[in-house]
Amino acid sequence: MHDTLAIEGGFADPVIAGQRGFKAIMDALARPGTVQQLPAEAQPPAPLPRGLAEIALTLCDHDSPVWLDPTLAAAASSPNGCAFTPARAGQRGP
Repeated sequence: MHDTLAIEGGFADPVIAGQRGFKAIMDALARPGTVQQLPAEAQPPAPLPRGLAEIALTLCDHDSPVWLDPTLAAAASSPNGCAFTPARAGQRGP
C-alpha cells in the first residue's frame, strides 16, 4: 500500500488511478473532440458525477487550492458534499 491519505469515495489505489486519470485528462486536452476513458474507480458522494469526481481527485491536492462559488462552497462543507479531495478551499482574489 502507498503512504497516502485515504479518502472516502476516492481511489482504492490513488497513485495508479491518479496516473491513469492524469494521462486521460492530458490526452483529452491534447486531442480535443476525442473520448478518453477515466479509471472509473471513484465512488463519489451524490450528486457529484463519477467523471467529475475522478478529475477532481486527479488534479486537486493539498497543494492546489480550489475556488468554489458560494453555492458550491456550502454544498462542499456538508457531510455529503464534494469536499472529498485533499484540496483546500481558496479565496477569491481582488
